[in-house]
This record gives sequence, C-alpha cells and structure tokens, in this order.
Amino acid sequence: EFMWKQIDQNTDSVALGKDKYVINVKEVLDTARKLFGEIFNISPLKDVWDDYNANLKKIKIRQKYIGLLASIPIAFTMFGGLLAGVAPEIRPFALIFTGIAFVVMLIGLYLRFTDKSIEETEKLNDKFQDRYVCPNPKCHQYLGNTPYKLLRQKKNCPSCKCQWTEE
Repeated sequence: EFMWKQIDQNTDSVALGKDKYVINVKEVLDTARKLFGEIFNISPLKDVWDDYNANLKKIKIRQKYIGLLASIPIAFTMFGGLLAGVAPEIRPFALIFTGIAFVVMLIGLYLRFTDKSIEETEKLNDKFQDRYVCPNPKCHQYLGNTPYKLLRQKKNCPSCKCQWTEE
C-alpha cells in the first residue's frame, strides 16, 4: 500500500510496498538531473526581449521624425523660390516661406545636436546583454540577438545545453 504525502526532497524518503524498499528522494532527483539535465524556465526572457524591442523602436521612431524635420526646410525653400519666380508680385510670401524654412532648419539642427539616441542605444544594448541570458545560474551566457520566438524553438542553451521550458 502506497501512502502519498508532501515530501521534502532534502530529508524525506519514500517506502514502496510491504517490504519497505526505501528510496531517498534527494538521490533520485540528483540522479535524474544528471541523466536528463535540469530544465529551466525561459518565459521571463520574453519580457526582456519585448522591453528591448519596444525601447529600440521608440529610439528609431524619434530618429525618423528628426530626419523628416530636416527635410522640411528644403521643401519650404523650393516652394518659396517657385513662388518668387512664377509670381514676382507675391515675393513677400516667398520670403515668409524662406523664413519658416530657416526656423525649422534651426529647430532640426538643435534636435540633432541634443539627440541622445547613440548613448541611449548603447545603454539599452548593455542592459539587454546583461538580462537576455541563459536562465541556468551556472551558465548565464548572453543569448545574442536571437528573437524570443526563435529562442523558444531551440529548447536548450547553445552554451551549456541545459533544457528550457516556458512553464
């Protein structure tokens, strides 16, 4: 007859059958770990990957808008020149467009000069490389820029070969 109770793997043993075959739970678990390796949960790495990509995307979007802002003065200057050439009587409007172009150009120069995208990207990459690592405390190797979606398909660490699960 087998009686089930909550066991402590460090101190308990399990007796099987009437003859009381005693099995040390810790030894069984240690042997299983040696044979099959430990299995580690990689699901926290999904948040690390998602956070990294979201912040990287914000930086790229900001750079895109600064680049677009830099092209506006060209359009205003060209439009002002076209107005002055086609209709000299409305030349004051052409000067207004040129003035707007100058102000927007100064704003764009200021934004480019004060933009910290390079520094932010470096900090973001450093933080990511510290966090996107094998969950095995004995390994903790950086897993590279392998997307989480592909990482979970691998089922084990490329460095220590420990197995992974998402539970």
